[in-house]
Amino acid sequence: MKKKIIEIPIYSMKENIFDNKWNYFFEKNFIGNPKYQDIKNSYYPQYVWKYNQIIGYLEITYFNNTIWFDEYCVMDEKIYAKSNKKHFIVNMELNGYHFFIDKNMDNPKIIKEILFYINSFEKDIMNQKYYLDKEEYINILKYLNIKKLIET
Repeated sequence: MKKKIIEIPIYSMKENIFDNKWNYFFEKNFIGNPKYQDIKNSYYPQYVWKYNQIIGYLEITYFNNTIWFDEYCVMDEKIYAKSNKKHFIVNMELNGYHFFIDKNMDNPKIIKEILFYINSFEKDIMNQKYYLDKEEYINILKYLNIKKLIET
């Protein structure tokens, strides 16, 4: 039986890029307006970075003595902040992103391998314009007992 360990969201852009785009948008469109700050304050909180568009996720699962990594992501070339177009998330078929767990592997070794594959995915596979929000999930992984989770 397949067991889901964790899902890590993939955002459409990094926080600093998001902030720069919004600042550029407001300065280009409202800089001469006497109500500039009121307009910015009423719109910007709606689009805070943490609620930036999630365009996919990295799913980590356990099946048949193996930890699997699957990327689900949109195939659109350009992501718009507001759109009436549907964005479909599809499995991107990561080849080679899995590792076998033998009976002698302890929990720290499993966690170390998972972290290696997450970092490798971010560096080698993921589109560089996107952002993998991995920090809090890596912190959670360090406290999970993966060995016990997969044995039950």
